[in-house]
Amino acid sequence: MNREREAILTVFFSEIEKVLRKNLIIVLDDYHLIKDSQEINESLEFFLENQPLEVHLVIISRSDPGLSLSKFRARREVLDIREADLSFTLPKVQQFYLQLFDIPLHEESLKILNQKTDGWVSGLILFYHSLKWKNPKEIDELLYKLKGSQRIISDYLEENVYKMHSNEIKNFMIKTSILSCINAVFCNQLLGISNLEDILKYIEEDHLFTLPFDEDRVWYYCHHLFQDFLHRRLHNELIREEVLKLHKNAAVLWEKQGEYEKALRHCIKGNI
Repeated sequence: MNREREAILTVFFSEIEKVLRKNLIIVLDDYHLIKDSQEINESLEFFLENQPLEVHLVIISRSDPGLSLSKFRARREVLDIREADLSFTLPKVQQFYLQLFDIPLHEESLKILNQKTDGWVSGLILFYHSLKWKNPKEIDELLYKLKGSQRIISDYLEENVYKMHSNEIKNFMIKTSILSCINAVFCNQLLGISNLEDILKYIEEDHLFTLPFDEDRVWYYCHHLFQDFLHRRLHNELIREEVLKLHKNAAVLWEKQGEYEKALRHCIKGNI
């Protein structure tokens, strides 16, 4: 890090120590937006090395920050909170709706809601705004229809997730939304490209609603609501013949792999 930034941070620490009387928590939200800026990461690493003991830093990001944190982890000075830690279980969903929104959901409705949102907290809150002042029967009907293409959820995904990415990533996401699971080799063949490994690595590191099926990270699946959102974009952005061709190609590839049930589904959707 250059001396000018180091001097500025040193003065900043000195000023903090003059006024600090108790613990101070500094929160950096949306850290993924810095796009791995070397200058910012270097400055933040200097900050971590020299911050007063009373100062605690919280970094909120959709992807792992490009910081050298191994030594801090070794000293047990880092606490990682991941998607799995934030996802709500069935009892938590029940408690969340009852205590926060005063909406009691019966067991079957809870199961459907948890399955469709995968415990995604923002999805649970967005769905709540759709069912306010609804009676139990209307709530059940909304649950069965819950999709990522619904306006309130679609707007959130559009503004906070989809539009943040390059056209290459968007094109990949909408075209593979026809698949129940994603594999680099399979999608390279489907889309006629050769860099799917890099794209999948980027999507996983960016936590873009795409999760691994297995520990080896060979197969992935897309969050249900995000897949619904992408599927709608697919039909809005591609002409019908292009969509049918995607299904036809997917059917051929699945058949070659002996996945006849998957192949049949794409044959039906591709009017083969």
